[in-house]
Amino acid sequence: QVNGVMVLALLDKIIGAVDQIQQTQSGLESRQQEMERSVNSIQGELTKLAKSHSTTSNSVNKMMEKVSKVSVNVKTVRATLEKQGGQIKKLEGNEAELLKRRNFKVMIYQDEVKVPSKLNISKSMKVSESEAVEEGEEREGEKADKSHADLSSDEDGVEIEETIEETRAERIKRSSLQRVQTLKTKTKGNLEKTRQKTKDNLEKTKQKTKDNIEKTRHNIEKKMGKLGTQMTVNPERKQKMQTSRDKVKKAFTPDHVVYARSNTAVYKVPPFTFHVKKIREGLTEVVQGTEMVEV
Repeated sequence: QVNGVMVLALLDKIIGAVDQIQQTQSGLESRQQEMERSVNSIQGELTKLAKSHSTTSNSVNKMMEKVSKVSVNVKTVRATLEKQGGQIKKLEGNEAELLKRRNFKVMIYQDEVKVPSKLNISKSMKVSESEAVEEGEEREGEKADKSHADLSSDEDGVEIEETIEETRAERIKRSSLQRVQTLKTKTKGNLEKTRQKTKDNLEKTKQKTKDNIEKTRHNIEKKMGKLGTQMTVNPERKQKMQTSRDKVKKAFTPDHVVYARSNTAVYKVPPFTFHVKKIREGLTEVVQGTEMVEV
């Protein structure tokens, strides 16, 4: 009996262990299912990322193509701008030379079409406008001839091409007229500026010459005044010179009477008068008295 009880207890323990193992196995299965679900979701997200990456790569490629096209257009625009800058510099140089020569004749270059330089500005502008209009009409005529030749193939396509060509011709006309107008305005503005500059320069030179003339006059007047003051003689000096001249004239006249010289000299120093006798060689000095004289 004891052995049977032990066996039953062992069997109960084994059954409990088996139940635990089954429970753990079921939990592991549920966890595995959850892991599979998460893996599937991750795979879906990865596929979405791959699709978005492909779309972004395509968009980047398109953007790179657009950027390359834009760079090409920028290069062409730069080349055209450089050409226009060179033409503008040439025009400025020609204008400067013409202004120096005072021959107001202008050369206008428009889309590789030379305008004759023998005409004046107004005539050259009219000729350029007429040439632009004639070029547009010739292009329209050529395009219209081409469209009439292709009518047999496809009428709808020809109509579309005609409309496109007409719009192009209109654009060419507008652009040519706009360029002519801009050139007109630029040339007029430059001529007005040069005229104004020449007027200002002339006025400045006139003012400078006037100022210089006034300064020279003032300096000459100062110098002449100094010379006049130097040349003028004091009246006392004039009197002395006149007396000396008279004495010389009297000395040279034959009827001039020479008076004997006195042996005494009188010197008046107020309130005294000194009578000094002149002493010659071989004579003794005789001192006379002095007299008090009120002055």
